Amino acid sequence: MSNMSQEALQRLLQEIQIQEESSRQKILIVKSQLQSKETEVRQLELTLTQCCGLNVENNVYTGVGKMFIKADISDIRTDLQSQIDAGQQNIRKLSSQLQNLEITSHNSKQHIDTILRQNS
Repeated sequence: MSNMSQEALQRLLQEIQIQEESSRQKILIVKSQLQSKETEVRQLELTLTQCCGLNVENNVYTGVGKMFIKADISDIRTDLQSQIDAGQQNIRKLSSQLQNLEITSHNSKQHIDTILRQNS
């Protein structure tokens, strides 16, 4: 790399910095999405826990648009569990995406440091 022209080196450094900044921004977005999804899953789990404490004879209603209709408690439990499962799957995907972005950011920082050290 030491025989690269200063101009080419500047462009390379700038590209790496842009990539690193982009990764940092994406990391913040994914962390926010992850936190939101974790909160949603916790709320669903709490609701499911509350529903499991109800008797089958209890009247339970579910929202449909601006209305509420009477629903079977077992259907609501099944729906809540499927929403929890989908949310947990989404959390796993977001966690994987976050890990990949953090690796990209770390690698970009290392490349920047390497370039700066070699040209000092």
